[in-house]
Amino acid sequence: MALEIKTKTKIDLEKLNQKIKRQITSILMAAGHLIEYDAKNLCPVDTGRLRASIHTEPVDWNMVKVGTNVVYARAVEYGTVPHWPPIEPLKKWAKRHGLPEQAAYAIQASIAKHGTQPQPFMTPAYMMNREKIKRLIRNEIRNLIKESKT
Repeated sequence: MALEIKTKTKIDLEKLNQKIKRQITSILMAAGHLIEYDAKNLCPVDTGRLRASIHTEPVDWNMVKVGTNVVYARAVEYGTVPHWPPIEPLKKWAKRHGLPEQAAYAIQASIAKHGTQPQPFMTPAYMMNREKIKRLIRNEIRNLIKESKT
């Protein structure tokens, strides 16, 4: 013996689920853009390549990534241990800053001895927005729940 229980709902749960997922992605993208905006403002600028590369992208419906694909971003954010950097980029840097080419060799030697100092931009951008993002997500999720009840 068995009982069949079926709801007589006019709500398409799959469509509702997809709508909620899209809305959550939208909320997270808005949160990511807060971090992106401040990261771009905090980012040290030489050529502008690093700042221009900072972006927000969806990873999944419940996750976004704020970051950059520029190889040297990690070295800027966290600094480096002592190492011998290639000389050509340092020569170009010296030229852009009106320094003689020989300055590049002195900079190279300094980096070899001391490494580079961190110039954080992503972490502070996140920290500046952390509480605002928590409130944004909390309030928007509450709104989604209220809308789904009506």
